[in-house]
Amino acid sequence: TVTVPSASKTGFEFKGWATTKDATTADTDFKAGETIAFTENKTFYPVFIANNFTVTLNGNGGLFGNEETWSVTGACGTAIDYANVQPVREGYDFAGWKLNNVGETIKQLPGKIPTADAEYFAQWTLKQVTVKFNDGEIKELTGDYFSTVTAPALEDTESHTFRGWAATDSADAEILYQGGETITLNPGETLVVDYGQNFAGWDAFDVQGEAGTVVH
Repeated sequence: TVTVPSASKTGFEFKGWATTKDATTADTDFKAGETIAFTENKTFYPVFIANNFTVTLNGNGGLFGNEETWSVTGACGTAIDYANVQPVREGYDFAGWKLNNVGETIKQLPGKIPTADAEYFAQWTLKQVTVKFNDGEIKELTGDYFSTVTAPALEDTESHTFRGWAATDSADAEILYQGGETITLNPGETLVVDYGQNFAGWDAFDVQGEAGTVVH
């Protein structure tokens, strides 16, 4: 006689033994722990059923559409479809994933449901922004999103008073920044379209006492 053993496999539940290799149900005559007498040689194969586990993607400040996380649950070994699954975070570039938000940053997520629940956190790097100031010569100031730059202050000339910076070179353009003003490079900022060029705005002196506005 022999005592029927048990078996284990990570991520799977042991259901028993079968006499065929790829069986999905166990033979009820041979249960683990039972004592069996055999009169001939036999080969038994373990029967395992895959457990369900969940893979969660955490935006870590970013969003999957309107959601902070995305997840999929299935039997371990099941293929995962990540089509159209990509977090977005304003002001940042996506840099990869970290399991449990620690350790090495990886680019490739697991292609199949693993043998345990897993959570991957998106990693981000701040975008760089360049603001251009055009007073005949272009001056560029570069910084990270959410950092600050200072708008240049120009000296008055004999015929014009510097009044600030505008987003276009139109004569009636609205002044957006004063010289010396601190500008925070926020995503979605509307004062400068795409943080493009800013043009110097001037008030011209008129010898007759009336001032006209000239942007150049």
